[in-house]
Amino acid sequence: MDILGPKLGPMVFQFPSFDRWKFPRQESFLAVLTPFLKKLRADHKFVIEIRNKTWLDARFADVLREHNVALALTDTSFMPRPWEMKEKFDMITADFAYVRWLGDRKGIEKQTTKWDKTVIDRTSDLKNWVEVFKSLVSNSKVLKIFAFSNNHYAGHGPATAKLFMDLWNKETALPSATSTCPVIRLISGLLGVPRVFNDVENHESSNSYADNNIDPPADAPEQAT
Repeated sequence: MDILGPKLGPMVFQFPSFDRWKFPRQESFLAVLTPFLKKLRADHKFVIEIRNKTWLDARFADVLREHNVALALTDTSFMPRPWEMKEKFDMITADFAYVRWLGDRKGIEKQTTKWDKTVIDRTSDLKNWVEVFKSLVSNSKVLKIFAFSNNHYAGHGPATAKLFMDLWNKETALPSATSTCPVIRLISGLLGVPRVFNDVENHESSNSYADNNIDPPADAPEQAT
């Protein structure tokens, strides 16, 4: 991974929803996960995403926190979002936060497969995410926030990122360069379209094909996030 240099972002381990024959209980999964986490390099960022609802609790978060591995905060059709958690616990398990706006893949593919425009209004959901981000920004432990918008979330990844930034800017004032606020980076994936990339301190922009399950064009510049 080191060959990517400054372009290297967090590496995500996305686990499926395991059946009981594979891991009967959370303890069974943690018995395998914990030794694996101990082997991860401390100088790289790692994220764990799980898709078994009953495993998402304080115990699981504590295991990740012990190794400074982030718990993925997701917006999907099959996992509770932070504000929907019945059991409240500290979901920040590393010195950075990682958010994935994924949506309902099967549901949206019944409406479109072109990914060139918004087909689902996510304004209400993203307003809730603005509140989540406010809590992340106010958390002194969080140094950086990564947020990825998939085309399956609303139909057009870059539009999702732009909508979030518009809502964020209405609710908050961007901090100055001397602020201790963590860097917020929004990345959307869409073939051949510049990503919406916001660094609240530097306001940079570039291209990305991340998090959209499609390949960049042959002449696209090499990149990674």
